[in-house]
Amino acid sequence: MKYTDKIKEVRGYDFIKKIALDIKSFASDMKHFGSCYNFLFKQGLLTKKYDRHLDLGGAHGHFSFLLQVMNKVNYSLSVDKRPFIKTDNFNHFLIYYRFLIRRKITKLFRSKVKLGKFGYTDTNSIYFNLPLIPKKIPKISYTLKDIYDVKGKYDLVTSVSTLEYFKMKKIFKKVSNLLNKNGVFFIMVDYWWYPANSSGIYLDEPFKLQRNNFNKLKKTIKNKNLDLNEIKRRYFYYHVGLDTKPTIDDYIQLAYKNNLRLQSFERHVPSEYIESRLNFIPKDFVGSGLNAKNKSPNKVKIKDLNKIIKDIKKFQKNIKIEDLFTHYTYLIFQKN
Repeated sequence: MKYTDKIKEVRGYDFIKKIALDIKSFASDMKHFGSCYNFLFKQGLLTKKYDRHLDLGGAHGHFSFLLQVMNKVNYSLSVDKRPFIKTDNFNHFLIYYRFLIRRKITKLFRSKVKLGKFGYTDTNSIYFNLPLIPKKIPKISYTLKDIYDVKGKYDLVTSVSTLEYFKMKKIFKKVSNLLNKNGVFFIMVDYWWYPANSSGIYLDEPFKLQRNNFNKLKKTIKNKNLDLNEIKRRYFYYHVGLDTKPTIDDYIQLAYKNNLRLQSFERHVPSEYIESRLNFIPKDFVGSGLNAKNKSPNKVKIKDLNKIIKDIKKFQKNIKIEDLFTHYTYLIFQKN
C-alpha cells in the first residue's frame, strides 16, 4: 500500500480529486499564519529576511505566499503530496484581496473580533493588518515531491500543523540536513496529550485515550463497540506508527540529537471560557457521543488529574501536568 493510500485511510483525504484554492481554505490558514507570524515576530525572528524558505505540508501554499507578501523571504517552496489546483499567483491574489477587504470591513465596524479557535482578540495582529500593496510580489513554488526527495539548502523551514504526519526521527534528521548553518526550524504542532487532538479519536471522557497505550485501549474500544481498525489507523497516523506519543521534551531532545538547538517554545493553553465557546469535539471524531461536548482538562478534578498523570507515567516518564492542558505548541530551533 502506498503512503498516500495509508493517509487517505486515516484522515479521509481524497488523493484522486484535486482540491481547488478557495476563500475558506485561505481564511482557515490565515488563522494559523496570524498566530505563527505574531509568535515569530515576538521572538525577533522576523527582523531579518530569509533567502530560502521551505514549508512542510504546505497545502495550497498560503504560508509561502504570505511570507513573500510580507517580504520576509526571497524564495519559498511549499511541499505537499496532495494534488492542489489553481495555486497560481492570479488565484492567490484574487483570494487574498477578497479576504483583505472582508478583514478591513470587519475591523472598521467591529473593533473586537474573536479569532475563532485561537480564542483571543488582537486587532493589531497581522491577521487584521495585511498590506494592501504587497511588499514583495510572490512567486508560487509548489511541488508534489516527497519531502525526503527534496534537495538543496534552506535558511527557514516551517511545519504548521503537519509534523504529526511524519516519523519523528526521520523528519528531524531530514530537516537538519536541509538547513544551512544558523538556519531556523519553526514548528506549530497539534498536541497529543490534549483531550481532543488531530488523531480524531475521543473516547467520551477526557484522557481516556491518552492514559493508555494502544494495547490497553483495546478493551475500552471493545466495550464501547467502536471500530477497532478505524481507531487503530487514526492512533498510529500520529507520528506514523509511534505507540508512545511525544511530549515537548521529546521534540527538544530529538532536535538536539540532530544538531538543532532550542531557541524558544510556547504552549497554547485555552481557558475554560475559550473552551466553552469552541465546538470542542467535532462530529467526525471516532468514539464521540452526545456527552462528549465541552469535555476538557478544566472539567477534571485535580485529584483525578493526578491519577491520570500517574497512569501515563507508567509508559511516558516525562509527562507533566501542563502537558494535559496544552492544545498546541510552538517550537523554534536553530541549526548549529
